[in-house]
Parts: sequence; structure tokens; C-alpha cells
Amino acid sequence: QDLLKKSRDIHLVIAGEGPAKQSYIQQARDMGIADHVSFIGYLDRSTDLIDCYHSADLFVFSSKTETQGLVLLEAMAAGTPVVAIAEMGTKEVLQDGLGVKITDGTVSDFSAKIVEVLDQPDLHNTLSESAKLYAKDWDSSRLSARMAEYYVNITTQYPRELGSHA
Repeated sequence: QDLLKKSRDIHLVIAGEGPAKQSYIQQARDMGIADHVSFIGYLDRSTDLIDCYHSADLFVFSSKTETQGLVLLEAMAAGTPVVAIAEMGTKEVLQDGLGVKITDGTVSDFSAKIVEVLDQPDLHNTLSESAKLYAKDWDSSRLSARMAEYYVNITTQYPRELGSHA
């Protein structure tokens, strides 16, 4: 509701399934914003979901209980700027300004950050480009290489201790 008061053309697309879906649909109706929200259900991660990220102007993430933040990195890899809360696992993934604007979680701050990114094309483009670069650092092949390097360093540094427990 707050965004609709501030901006003229907002449409929220929610992908995915889950036990809360029906209550979210009802909540959108109760708030009088159902015409501005689409619940599109499950999308295949390797095709449709990527297209969804590419077609979005912005990815908004408000979960306070997310442990990994994979969807954030997927959106960023598609070049979609993110406005998000950095809580639990996502605070280890997100860095303000690198593809993302981090919010304090209040409705007013979320709205302000969303409007800021949507109303400033230069900021949107900067966040989009930095999102793609930042997400590359979290690519599985790069993470695997870092993990392998970590294990080599540990086994080189402490060979005796590790060998005596094997």
C-alpha cells in the first residue's frame, strides 16, 4: 500500500509455492492491492525462474528467517538489483551497494529504498552491473575452488595433527 501511494506503476510478482500462499492471496485482497499482485506459482529454476528474474525491474526480499540467500544470488546473477533485509544467512551474502540496497526492515525504509532504485536509472544500472559481478564470486565453481584451496592450506599447515586422527 505504501508503495502504491508513492509510485504510479508497481506490480508485485510472487513466484513459488508453499503453505502460506493462500494467506498471502487473501492478505493482498484484504489490503486492496490484489490487482497489483500476481502469484505465479512454481517456476523451473533453470528456465522460467531465470526469465522471471530478467523481466523484473527489482527483486524485493523481506524474509527474516532465510538461511542461505540463494534466490538473492540468482536474481543478482540475472542483473536484477535487490532490495533486502540482511538477517541470518543473508547478512553473510549481501553487501550494501554491491547489487543490493539493504533495508532496516521497516515498511517505510523498504518503500524508500524501492522508490530510490526505481526512480534513479543511473543507480538502477550501477546496481544491476555490480549485482552480476558480485554474484560471480558466489558461483559454485569458484566456491568449490576456494574450498579446495582451504583444505590444501589446512592439510599443509597441520599435516601431523590431521594424519594422527585418520
